Amino acid sequence: MPEQAEELDLLIAELSSGNAAKESLQRVALICMENGVAEPDSPTSPSPFVVKDTPASLASGSELWDSERRFARLFGTLLKFLEPTKVDNLLFQWWPGF
Repeated sequence: MPEQAEELDLLIAELSSGNAAKESLQRVALICMENGVAEPDSPTSPSPFVVKDTPASLASGSELWDSERRFARLFGTLLKFLEPTKVDNLLFQWWPGF
Protein backbone atom coordinates (compact mmCIF):
# COMPACT_ATOMS: atom_id res chain seq x y z
CA MET A 1 0.00 0.00 0.00
CA PRO A 2 2.80 2.54 0.57
CA GLU A 3 3.68 2.23 -3.12
CA GLN A 4 0.12 3.06 -4.12
CA ALA A 5 0.06 6.01 -1.72
CA GLU A 6 3.22 7.41 -3.28
CA GLU A 7 1.93 6.80 -6.80
CA LEU A 8 -1.39 8.44 -5.96
CA ASP A 9 0.41 11.48 -4.54
CA LEU A 10 2.39 11.77 -7.79
CA LEU A 11 -0.79 11.45 -9.86
CA ILE A 12 -2.50 14.14 -7.77
CA ALA A 13 0.48 16.43 -8.37
CA GLU A 14 0.36 15.68 -12.11
CA LEU A 15 -3.35 16.48 -12.24
CA SER A 16 -2.76 19.67 -10.24
CA SER A 17 -0.21 20.84 -12.79
CA GLY A 18 -2.81 20.41 -15.55
CA ASN A 19 -0.49 18.19 -17.58
CA ALA A 20 -1.93 14.77 -16.89
CA ALA A 21 -2.17 12.22 -19.67
CA LYS A 22 -5.16 9.94 -20.16
CA GLU A 23 -3.03 7.09 -18.79
CA SER A 24 -2.78 9.02 -15.53
CA LEU A 25 -6.56 9.21 -15.24
CA GLN A 26 -6.80 5.52 -16.06
CA ARG A 27 -4.29 4.72 -13.31
CA VAL A 28 -6.22 6.88 -10.82
CA ALA A 29 -9.39 4.94 -11.70
CA LEU A 30 -7.61 1.63 -11.18
CA ILE A 31 -6.20 2.67 -7.79
CA CYS A 32 -9.69 3.79 -6.75
CA MET A 33 -11.18 0.45 -7.76
CA GLU A 34 -8.46 -1.48 -5.94
CA ASN A 35 -8.94 0.51 -2.72
CA GLY A 36 -12.68 0.62 -2.19
CA VAL A 37 -14.14 1.46 1.18
CA ALA A 38 -17.37 -0.05 2.50
CA GLU A 39 -19.89 2.40 3.82
CA PRO A 40 -21.32 1.38 7.20
CA ASP A 41 -24.82 2.65 6.36
CA SER A 42 -25.09 1.90 2.66
CA PRO A 43 -28.43 2.50 0.91
CA THR A 44 -30.87 -0.31 0.37
CA SER A 45 -30.27 -0.48 -3.38
CA PRO A 46 -26.81 -1.81 -4.17
CA SER A 47 -24.38 0.58 -5.80
CA PRO A 48 -21.99 -0.53 -8.53
CA PHE A 49 -19.28 1.15 -6.46
CA VAL A 50 -19.83 -0.89 -3.29
CA VAL A 51 -16.92 -3.20 -2.74
CA LYS A 52 -17.56 -6.67 -1.42
CA ASP A 53 -14.21 -7.64 -0.01
CA THR A 54 -12.52 -8.73 3.17
CA PRO A 55 -12.55 -6.35 6.15
CA ALA A 56 -8.74 -6.17 6.13
CA SER A 57 -8.54 -4.95 2.54
CA LEU A 58 -11.33 -2.46 3.16
CA ALA A 59 -9.46 -1.10 6.17
CA SER A 60 -6.31 -0.62 4.12
CA GLY A 61 -8.36 1.16 1.44
CA SER A 62 -9.75 3.49 4.06
CA GLU A 63 -6.25 4.12 5.38
CA LEU A 64 -5.06 5.10 1.90
CA TRP A 65 -7.84 7.66 1.49
CA ASP A 66 -7.81 9.06 5.02
CA SER A 67 -4.05 9.42 5.30
CA GLU A 68 -2.88 12.90 4.29
CA ARG A 69 -6.43 13.72 3.16
CA ARG A 70 -5.81 11.95 -0.15
CA PHE A 71 -9.48 11.59 -1.04
CA ALA A 72 -10.21 15.29 -0.49
CA ARG A 73 -7.09 16.30 -2.41
CA LEU A 74 -7.82 13.94 -5.31
CA PHE A 75 -11.48 14.94 -5.53
CA GLY A 76 -10.69 18.66 -5.51
CA THR A 77 -7.94 18.23 -8.07
CA LEU A 78 -10.17 16.15 -10.36
CA LEU A 79 -12.91 18.79 -10.20
CA LYS A 80 -10.44 21.46 -11.31
CA PHE A 81 -8.78 19.26 -13.93
CA LEU A 82 -12.06 18.12 -15.46
CA GLU A 83 -13.57 21.59 -15.66
CA PRO A 84 -16.27 21.46 -18.35
CA THR A 85 -14.65 24.13 -20.51
CA LYS A 86 -11.43 22.11 -20.63
CA VAL A 87 -12.92 18.64 -21.08
CA ASP A 88 -13.72 19.10 -24.79
CA ASN A 89 -10.12 20.08 -25.49
CA LEU A 90 -8.85 17.03 -23.59
CA LEU A 91 -11.14 14.70 -25.50
CA PHE A 92 -9.92 16.03 -28.83
CA GLN A 93 -6.31 15.91 -27.68
CA TRP A 94 -6.51 12.35 -26.32
CA TRP A 95 -8.86 10.88 -28.92
CA PRO A 96 -8.44 12.63 -32.27
CA GLY A 97 -11.59 12.38 -34.33
CA PHE A 98 -13.86 12.30 -31.28
